[in-house]
Amino acid sequence: MDDRVDVHAGIEDAELLAAVRAICTAKEWLYVEQRLQGKKVAEIAAQIGVHPNAIYRRKARLRKKVESFLKKINFEGGKNRGSIR
Repeated sequence: MDDRVDVHAGIEDAELLAAVRAICTAKEWLYVEQRLQGKKVAEIAAQIGVHPNAIYRRKARLRKKVESFLKKINFEGGKNRGSIR
């Protein structure tokens, strides 16, 4: 078993996450933080007192921003690393 840690990948991930943070509104970033903690849309909506559709709209706006950002920087790993969920 290989227990080595890919430090470069971790740094790239951290840099990418910081770049995404820079283009998010406070509400969009709250969504990202909550999703990274494993919370579902309904849980996030209930926690902050909004309708789940409001969270879905934030998610859609954020997805467009991130896709545009990744195209702008020509992020080659983007299509292989999954999508924003």
